[in-house]
Amino acid sequence: MLAVVVAGPFAMASLVSAAFETDPLLGPSDPREKLELLQRQLEADRAAQQKRDTEKSRLASETKRLQTESIAAAAKIRGLEQEEARLEAELARLNDQETRAANAFALRRDKLSGLLSVLQRMSREPPPALAVAPGDAAAAARSAIILTAVLPGVRDEAKALNQELGQLRKLRKAAADASVVLARSREALRSEHVRIGTLLAEKAKLTAALIDEHNAAETRLKTLAREAMSMEALVARVDGGATTMTEAGFSQQQFDALRGQLQWPATGELAARFGEMSDNGVRNTALSLRTRPKAQIVSPVDGKILFAEPFKEYGQLLIIGAGDGY
Repeated sequence: MLAVVVAGPFAMASLVSAAFETDPLLGPSDPREKLELLQRQLEADRAAQQKRDTEKSRLASETKRLQTESIAAAAKIRGLEQEEARLEAELARLNDQETRAANAFALRRDKLSGLLSVLQRMSREPPPALAVAPGDAAAAARSAIILTAVLPGVRDEAKALNQELGQLRKLRKAAADASVVLARSREALRSEHVRIGTLLAEKAKLTAALIDEHNAAETRLKTLAREAMSMEALVARVDGGATTMTEAGFSQQQFDALRGQLQWPATGELAARFGEMSDNGVRNTALSLRTRPKAQIVSPVDGKILFAEPFKEYGQLLIIGAGDGY
């Protein structure tokens, strides 16, 4: 059996520790101190909760901003893809137009080459004298007139076709260059879209963790608040009992004079000292004695029972007012 006697100014552990212990960790653990500790914990937890709320708001704002950026990036990507499709269609049209212009230019060039060949032959073989064959002279004159009339038009047409072909090539190059620029912009936007998506996932994870932490802290705050209320009620009852003792002129010993002279409240082994760290890493809030089953527990001093009920983690709690605030 393990008998636990709670430390406190009105508690048996204080009496025992005062009488037997010199460990600096030991000392009276007033319920008021417990209440003050709970209140400090509540204040600290509330401040931390407020910081979490602020961080949660910041994350929500940043997430909203990233979502807006993501939507804008997606819209830009769609616009660039549409422009790319338009340029691809324009490139196909220009390629077809260039092919037709090149074929027409080749045809005109062949005709022009034929005419130039005729002119060259005529320049090398002038027509016969008019006196020798008047008919031949007339034919030669007509040929010369025709060539003179046709040749400039053919040359102009060939020149125009050549210019058109050059312009088409320039347009095709410009469209191809624009398509390359658009493709690069699209890839950059897609990379940005992926980056924003990654950030959104991270923010979502942080927000979820913060919400879990917030909910856990909220539960802890409620628990601490309930415990503080219970402790306040305990302190009020103890204070009321002490006041009654004083008003009734209850006979009390001078507790300070009894230090080092008190007996253990029960026969057994010391299992845990007040203030020591337990195996699970929690600081002990009581002096614990390991006794035989159903061992008798006797108050080391005369006093008045101020509290004798089960209370929280203390189990069956007995508070004895021994005087001098103990």
